[in-house]
Parts: sequence; C-alpha cells; structure tokens
Amino acid sequence: MDADGTQRRGRPADARRALALGACRKTRRQGVGLVDKADAVEAALVEHCDQRRYVTGVPATLDTRTGVLQWVNRGHRPPIVIRDNRWISHLACPPAHPMGTGLGLRSTS
Repeated sequence: MDADGTQRRGRPADARRALALGACRKTRRQGVGLVDKADAVEAALVEHCDQRRYVTGVPATLDTRTGVLQWVNRGHRPPIVIRDNRWISHLACPPAHPMGTGLGLRSTS
C-alpha cells in the first residue's frame, strides 16, 4: 500500500498504511470479497484520517489451486505480471479512487 500516492515515509504515512492493512486483514478473516475489503479500508481511513490523506493499493486474491488472480485497483499504478524474473504484461483493470478519499464510488474487481 502506498500512502498519498507518493510512497511517503514517516509516521503519519506509516500509520495510514498500518490502519489500511489492519482493516484489510480484519475483513479477510470475515471472509468478505475484494471489493468489500477495499471498501472497509476506505471506511477506516475516512473515519480516522482527514479526507486529504489517502492510501492507494491493489488488493488481490490468488487461488493457488487454479492460478486465478482477482484484484481491485484503488488508485495505484497498474499491476504487472513477472515470471522467471521477466516482465510479462500489465494487468488491465479500470482503477477506482484511492482509499480514504470518501468519494462514495464503488469499485469492481
């Protein structure tokens, strides 16, 4: 996860990343889907931070039995596929707004 879209360092950015990661882990244990995980991160950040600060990220789930990867792009750079230490391709997914901005838009996986 990237705080403020600039890979900021320091305690405020670290706190936002920790809050986002905690919200993501909590919802994972509850068994919710990717979009709901991203929405939970959004809600936690809106509740605890002003809406001028945000976190970008690409929440994802890999089914190791089938090899199917599902993801949601929340304001981050497009993810890439790397195999055998080589870049293969970008993953196409319409980006949604960064988490914590409180825009109220739904994202899709």
